[in-house]
Amino acid sequence: MQATMTAIAGLQSSEAAQAGSALLRAEHVLQQVIGTLDNTLAAGTTLADGAHPLSECDLPTLVKLAVHDIAADARARITVEWRTGTRTVQLHPALMRLSLRNLLNNALAYSPPQAPVLLRVDESDEPLALHLEVVDQGPGIPQELRPRLFEKGSRGSNARQHPGVGLGLFIVQAVARLHQGSIEALPAPGGGTIMRLTLPQGLVD
Repeated sequence: MQATMTAIAGLQSSEAAQAGSALLRAEHVLQQVIGTLDNTLAAGTTLADGAHPLSECDLPTLVKLAVHDIAADARARITVEWRTGTRTVQLHPALMRLSLRNLLNNALAYSPPQAPVLLRVDESDEPLALHLEVVDQGPGIPQELRPRLFEKGSRGSNARQHPGVGLGLFIVQAVARLHQGSIEALPAPGGGTIMRLTLPQGLVD
């Protein structure tokens, strides 16, 4: 990728703009393919085998990696808001990274073009838990979709505009349950949706 960008920098401005745009589109498609493959693998094997001990994880690093998983042309729309100084949490890092990627990609896909997406990191003391919220500015979740929102293969009526096989939220819920936590879809003030992932802490001695 770095070599390609260096070569693009040597082109005339108009040629460089076209080449850069094409490269970003290609990266976006590649990230979507990788995401679909990761979700399929997680649903078919990783989550199915049932052996997933939690471990101590550096939270800022996990969040940074999850945001970096998003295609570069959409990543700039994401803002991370920290409401906690907590650094170390008990998680399954790889599965939580995949879950955050799914939530962020959903929020970006179903929001208006260029609309910002917020990832809010918070915690509570009683009960002791980590809260991860992804807030979008989309049209909200259709009422008819809500009862099956987290089912495998479930997609909304406008999902044809967006690639995927309907595994993203199914995996998020499965990972939340693995952590003895929960995922909720709440209406955001002023429109949009808050996807709130609650992950109990203090489960590992």
